[in-house]
Amino acid sequence: HVEIPAQTLERAASSIVEEATEYVAERRRTVMLAVRDRLGTEQVHLTHIRDSLARHSRHVVESETAWLDARRQLVAAYDPQRRLSQGWSIVTDSSGAVVKSVHQMGVGLAFHIRVSDGQVLARVEATQEGT
Repeated sequence: HVEIPAQTLERAASSIVEEATEYVAERRRTVMLAVRDRLGTEQVHLTHIRDSLARHSRHVVESETAWLDARRQLVAAYDPQRRLSQGWSIVTDSSGAVVKSVHQMGVGLAFHIRVSDGQVLARVEATQEGT
């Protein structure tokens, strides 16, 4: 009398386990497909970000290179050595201060004249205002 209910119970349990196994297998396939699809989407997204970053980086480098070139030209334009090679000179007093006015100099005072290829030590004989 116990064998029949036990066999019925075993068949029912076996059927439940089989259904659960199929359900888990189906859920596993669904999850794996979802993960695969999500990874593919993220890969495409990362590729777009990488390409955008590369373009932006190139733009920044080009822009900064142009800015640096402009600054180099500006510095070159104001390079004192360039002015000296054009025939200008820089006059400094004995302390090294640049002479900007005839009033900074007096008769007998020493001064230095810097030209493109060196320096001259001179002494004031006379001063005259005006051009």
